[in-house]
Amino acid sequence: SRRLLVENIETAAGQIVTRTFTVMRRDAAIGTTGTSVGLDNSYGRENPAICLNWDRKLTFEFSGMRPAIGGVDIVKVDTGITIHLCGNSTLVEQEDEPWAAWGQPIQRFFNSSIIVNDLASSGLTSSSFLNQRRLAKICSVMRPGDYLFFEFGHNDQSSVSTAQFQANMQTYRDSALAHGATMVFVAPTARRADDDSATSVGGYAELTRTYARTLGAKLIDLNTAVIRMKAALGTAAYGSDNTQLYCHVATSPLWPDPPAVNDGTHFCDFGAYELAKW
Repeated sequence: SRRLLVENIETAAGQIVTRTFTVMRRDAAIGTTGTSVGLDNSYGRENPAICLNWDRKLTFEFSGMRPAIGGVDIVKVDTGITIHLCGNSTLVEQEDEPWAAWGQPIQRFFNSSIIVNDLASSGLTSSSFLNQRRLAKICSVMRPGDYLFFEFGHNDQSSVSTAQFQANMQTYRDSALAHGATMVFVAPTARRADDDSATSVGGYAELTRTYARTLGAKLIDLNTAVIRMKAALGTAAYGSDNTQLYCHVATSPLWPDPPAVNDGTHFCDFGAYELAKW
């Protein structure tokens, strides 16, 4: 699902380079409970027969001008720290170019002792993520030393009250602590039209900041980071060159004859990469 594991490896003639990374096989079953995650099969999304992310298999893509792979060794491991990602389309493993989200390239910035488990899905709120038993799925595999990341707000602002949002934040925090994991709240990414971090995403970014502090949890202020990136890039933040943050294209060589995309919420490859690196 377009997760970035390694990048920009160049070898001279006769040179052999080895890279090691750890990935998680994923399926919808929740332990031995007989229950499963409520997958979203609309438009084929998350359908295991179509999307290669819930089939409990490993699928690799090697790309570049002249990929030369000498061999692949796959070894089962039971150690390592897992970062579990809870969120919506700004965090999901976007299937289609030219969209991308920061949950896809983030693995590239860790060594093989870190595993990223992204259970985000488009359209979800902090409540529907719970209702689809995605947090229950995470808890079934969560181990002491893991991390639980929470980034919601874009969909919550229209359907989840501020009181319920805070109650949900506490539910996620309590679940992390019960399993010996570290809770990390992420202030939701700013939209293209947002210039004030206090009112961004309908105020849910600020709500995430303030209640995370109330709970004594760790906070990553990705919202303010995006606003600062936009200011630094200027008009290029939503242009059509290689320094844009948002998904804004008229044409794409990776998507023949697409309609014009002028998306002020979701990010392109460059934007997703910069957010993950930050």
